[in-house]
Amino acid sequence: MTLEQLLGQAAPEVVRLFTDGGPLHDLVAKVRTERDAAFDGSVLYAFAMLRSEDLRFYEFLRDQLKAAGVPITALERLIEKGDSKTRNRRMF
Repeated sequence: MTLEQLLGQAAPEVVRLFTDGGPLHDLVAKVRTERDAAFDGSVLYAFAMLRSEDLRFYEFLRDQLKAAGVPITALERLIEKGDSKTRNRRMF
């Protein structure tokens, strides 16, 4: 399945992440020239939101980033760290 096919079935808030100006727009192409692009704060936040909102997109993007050479374990650790901070903030 392609990104375009997935976007056709996605909720509007997910589509906004991938459209022009969204933090995940052309991310796979960006990481090929800017290795740190996947670790930008807005990208991490969007990736975490994607994981909680639409697992198909999360897995699709994760596989694409992995194929582009992004260290997925490090990326997921940062997302988990951010998720725990968000959960703690909501609790207090």
